[in-house]
Amino acid sequence: MRLLVLGLLWGVVLAGCSTKNADKIRACEGSNVKNCSPVIYFLPDSDEITPYGKKRLDWSVEKMNRWPNKRMLITAYAYEWGGDEYNMDLSRRRARSVGRYFVQNGIDPRRIRVRYLGNANPICLEPECQKLNRRAIVEMYNL
Repeated sequence: MRLLVLGLLWGVVLAGCSTKNADKIRACEGSNVKNCSPVIYFLPDSDEITPYGKKRLDWSVEKMNRWPNKRMLITAYAYEWGGDEYNMDLSRRRARSVGRYFVQNGIDPRRIRVRYLGNANPICLEPECQKLNRRAIVEMYNL
């Protein structure tokens, strides 16, 4: 796991992001791996979960099935281009797409909350690494 985070950080450094942004990514990845599924990323202008994203979400499906007293909060984001209204809608579609994935895999929809924040809270503002802002985070918590 540590190597995965270090690899991600190295990729961010190579992409031209500052250390400050790399720290945000490390903190985000660490907290989510510990308590919920890893962060998943989306292609530009898409709410479709990639095959790799599905593999990462399957970990949470397994945990949610094992721990019936857990609920989840899905928070989705977009990045700056396209305007505020567009990005809010795109992040809403991303959050709902992730929620649907859990429901399709047997998770009771009453255990799922979604939140979408558009282009708020960017991880990186540099053009080379803005792809990291196209993300959804799944946090698990007790009922």
